[in-house]
Amino acid sequence: MFLVSHQGSSFGMFRSANHLLKTWAGILVVGVAIAGWQASASDIIYLVNRGTQEIFQYDSTGARTTFAGGLNNAGGLALDWAGNLYLAEFSLGVIYRYGPNGMRTPFATGLVNPHSLAFDSQGNLFVEDNGTMSISRIAPDGSRTTFASGLSYLLRGLTIDSHDNVFVSDALNRSIYKFAPDGSRSIVASGLSGPMGLAVDSQDNLYAGIYGSSEIRIYTPSGTETVFATGVYNPLFLDFDSNGNLFESDSVTRSLNVFTYDGGVLSSSWVPYAGGLSLPYSFAIQPIPEPQSYSLMILGLGCAVFVARCRKSR
Repeated sequence: MFLVSHQGSSFGMFRSANHLLKTWAGILVVGVAIAGWQASASDIIYLVNRGTQEIFQYDSTGARTTFAGGLNNAGGLALDWAGNLYLAEFSLGVIYRYGPNGMRTPFATGLVNPHSLAFDSQGNLFVEDNGTMSISRIAPDGSRTTFASGLSYLLRGLTIDSHDNVFVSDALNRSIYKFAPDGSRSIVASGLSGPMGLAVDSQDNLYAGIYGSSEIRIYTPSGTETVFATGVYNPLFLDFDSNGNLFESDSVTRSLNVFTYDGGVLSSSWVPYAGGLSLPYSFAIQPIPEPQSYSLMILGLGCAVFVARCRKSR
């Protein structure tokens, strides 16, 4: 109950209480509205289309715009925590960084045929450097070291799990390697017919695109291997979005395809997500913050405002 009103009367107390209730109700409505805002929306996807040497951006509705053009011989893409996009220019030996506004600056030079890119939890960028048959690690300050060597010149897939283990597809050696954070190497699989794109899900299961057998295989952390999907033709790159959907770029279908996650199950049949591409290649997925986080923020602010007004009205 409000002990004092602005007018010092019962009507004033009622009006003050009514105003506060309306304020709180309004905050609740806004919070609920935001919580329901595009709850099933996809993330933002950046895709290299090598046929036109452009980077396309697909928003949460799937609408496409051109994010950047004038590329040379584009390789892998990766996003950092701040939303900056990194592109490996294979022929130029350069990694460019694009700010959220599209402005491009060189991030690393002097590489030899860099291909796939991936970030670990510490913000280090890992790069497949085909010309030196190694994996380079670039710290946030730009300093570069060799993380792993003794590979081949046909490195085609790179991903990092939640424990900062680095996985690499070596198509020439027909193998997938796992590198622990200390750089020690083990073999995940060998004798493969063209291992290509790699991705890990939320349980750290490794998904690998196999070009020669037109399939995607799963390797669990315990080492179990199963065939997840067939008929994927040329699975160049793989990645998961924040909703658990698996995306695959395929140069044969000329499309970005998706294996949808629904009801706790990832479908083993793909459907086209974006078609009409001349040569879809690497892509990177930027998560959209969960709507619940916005609503919680609004409701938290609402609580603070409500308490402050109650104190002021006393």
